[in-house]
Amino acid sequence: MKAFFQQYRHWILISLLFHCIALFFSVGHLHPDEHYQILEFLGYKLGTTPESALPWEYQAKMRPWTQVFFYYYLTAPLRAMGLTNPFTYTFFLRLVSVVIGFLSSLYLAKYFYQRNPQRNLEKIAIFSSLLLWPLPFLHARLSSEALGTSIFVFALIHFLNFENKQKRIALLIGILFGLSFLLRYHIGFLIFGMCLWALINKQKSIPQLFIMTASTLAVIGLSVFIDYWGYGDWTFAPYEYFSQNIISNKASNYGVSPWWYYFSASLKKLIHPIGIFVILSFLISWIRKPNSWFTFSTLFFFIIHSIIGHKEWRFLFPLIPFIPFAIANLIDLIPLKEKVFKVIYRIFIFLNVILLFSAFKPVDSRYNFLKSNYHIPAIEKLYYNSSRTPYDMAGLTPHFYLKFVPKLEQIKDQQLENFAKKGGFFFTERGKFKTLLNNIETCKILYSDEPFFTSWLSERRYNKFKMNILWKCE
Repeated sequence: MKAFFQQYRHWILISLLFHCIALFFSVGHLHPDEHYQILEFLGYKLGTTPESALPWEYQAKMRPWTQVFFYYYLTAPLRAMGLTNPFTYTFFLRLVSVVIGFLSSLYLAKYFYQRNPQRNLEKIAIFSSLLLWPLPFLHARLSSEALGTSIFVFALIHFLNFENKQKRIALLIGILFGLSFLLRYHIGFLIFGMCLWALINKQKSIPQLFIMTASTLAVIGLSVFIDYWGYGDWTFAPYEYFSQNIISNKASNYGVSPWWYYFSASLKKLIHPIGIFVILSFLISWIRKPNSWFTFSTLFFFIIHSIIGHKEWRFLFPLIPFIPFAIANLIDLIPLKEKVFKVIYRIFIFLNVILLFSAFKPVDSRYNFLKSNYHIPAIEKLYYNSSRTPYDMAGLTPHFYLKFVPKLEQIKDQQLENFAKKGGFFFTERGKFKTLLNNIETCKILYSDEPFFTSWLSERRYNKFKMNILWKCE
């Protein structure tokens, strides 16, 4: 719609800008699963990760291979061109994720514009769809939550827009539902809630729901062949996932949180006062619109996750696209005077734009360290005085990124100077150790991620400031 792009071109361009920033700067994994159950599985198929290095979920045959399957064939042209650098692969895959994520935001914003572009609630919903600050960060991830959520958004908008006579659209919705489920099983709760609402309230005809359900199940059924490609054995991964995490309760081994965890986590992660605003939007929407598709889908999803003992805030990522709907509901249910709305609106925009700059920050600093090491000649032995090795990511070795792993020897802080004078390669993590080795003429920095602002810190704070530095001492 030409009018939409003309009216909101500035917001669209700003959203695109921050998505590009996140692509280049928001590198690394947010959670180990993002790396070890996606990239290491891909590395196994590429022959760089040994089977013995894969996490226990591989032996349990509980993780879907759908995302890895697509990544394997997406990187095939790169391999055909002789490109073997894993960081080139991840950049390309993150580019694909960012493009899909940005288009899903654009698609969502266009949906609100088509409803009524002049109403205040649509304007703030459009802004939230394009520039809610976690979106570029989320879209730059290679996690199943990120990609699954982006695919689900396309299915959601088609679901809300299509009419009963459009059988092809029903088929497309089912395919997208099935694909989003295979990428992230938890999305199944959202799908179930929406279909239940449509059935109870007769919003979709029985034939349409049948087509959607049949095509969803067909996609899930076809995934058996993809999982066979991955595991080399027949398995139904969704059942194994349920069996291991719920029946055997292995998920609880990674921690159990109280039912109210997601309220406190959302307040913290979304940053005040945005976190409070978002939580109130959902709560009021659930209370005041109990029979809406929004409540059927999101409340069911939220309750299930609150009941399950093991909780992580990333499990709620699929709810992020629903935030614009929640905010629009809040404004619709609690009418505000024009002046009051403008004040809240401007504060909301200001805070989001400020927080969008978080896209400049690496999610995991080890990524850039490993990337720099990829071009450094093989190091036979590396000394380190940190609590963990520079090749340690969540207690495991990231084989996907490594051409070699040197022999590692941990030394005490007080031994660092003597060892450095003897020569070798060293890894340090604190500012005080940079000051120490800088005073040794034979030591040179091969890699450093020290930010520019450390020169403004006091000596005491600088000494404690964390930075990854690789040294070569003659």
